[in-house]
Amino acid sequence: MSSKPDEDLILILQHPAIKVEAKLQGWNYVLGMTVSEEGFQRLVSSKYIPFITDYIQQNTGDSKTLNLAYKSLINISSSSEGTLALLSASGDLILFLLDNIDSGCPFVEQTCYLLSNITNHHKILNDERVETRFPETLKKLPNGFFSSNAEKREKYKFFSLVLANISMHPEGRKVLLEDNDFLTRLVSCNSSEEPDIRRLGNALTLRNCCFEKSIHQKFLNEIEALPFLLLPLMGVEEYEEEIMDKFPIDCQYLEPTKKRERLPQIRKALVHALALLCYTEEGWDYLKSKGTYYIVRDLHTWEEDPDVQEAIETLVGYLLVLQYKRPEIDTDASYVVPAETDILKDIPDFVI
Repeated sequence: MSSKPDEDLILILQHPAIKVEAKLQGWNYVLGMTVSEEGFQRLVSSKYIPFITDYIQQNTGDSKTLNLAYKSLINISSSSEGTLALLSASGDLILFLLDNIDSGCPFVEQTCYLLSNITNHHKILNDERVETRFPETLKKLPNGFFSSNAEKREKYKFFSLVLANISMHPEGRKVLLEDNDFLTRLVSCNSSEEPDIRRLGNALTLRNCCFEKSIHQKFLNEIEALPFLLLPLMGVEEYEEEIMDKFPIDCQYLEPTKKRERLPQIRKALVHALALLCYTEEGWDYLKSKGTYYIVRDLHTWEEDPDVQEAIETLVGYLLVLQYKRPEIDTDASYVVPAETDILKDIPDFVI
């Protein structure tokens, strides 16, 4: 296939004299190519990807055409091959996106989505420049991700998946946990009222951070985070007084309308987090003393998802032993390692 039509279209898309209406038709054509295998291969074998990455970085286009450019990149980055093509086309793309996070960019939601795709397929902290810049991005997060303004916070919901992806790796958890207030802020915004995407990303990030046994004491005693793991797993079951007295205060005497977390991916992540807390004797003892067994026992009776059931059974096995024995990391830990695509499963995207 001749590349001439593609080169002509690129010239049209970037020519300042061409009307926006005509450019929008061209950008919709490009976006359409991102949703088929044939179109994708055409994109990666031509000059389209370098052009699109350069287009958003120049930020000189009309807002409607820029929106379509971001959507195209999001669709391209949904695969590891596409992510590699983007990063090969622009070595500064990740730095540009990180700078976009809190710069007043009108495309912050698309930026966060694009970063979540990229970090799902690429360990961005392998780049020393990104490793240096990322902590600065985290410092900016209270202005957006942790904002008390629901409308502003909504725009950052996909960044919760970025945090989840980064926290999958030890070096990522190290960067996140260097901020002593990170877990406190993350727990404090873990409300059932948040969008599905944000709740999922937060739950996975909390789960991943629990791999670091050094934070268990702080997580349970200083932050008092156990209610944030248990409450989404609780329904309207009634408990005897002596059992309920063991529960954290926030988990006692719940409203009769209380509902469990509806997404099984989130329930599984929270159960995994509880299991990981059993990897230290202090964590195991704390969970037992707070009546965690009774809550997960009733969750198991209610649960219908086989993956969540399996996770609950493993956790119950830890909680039922009378004397602490450290789980074998090489065997038991493997069941909480997420698959590469686990985080983005069932998450809506911008595909047309």
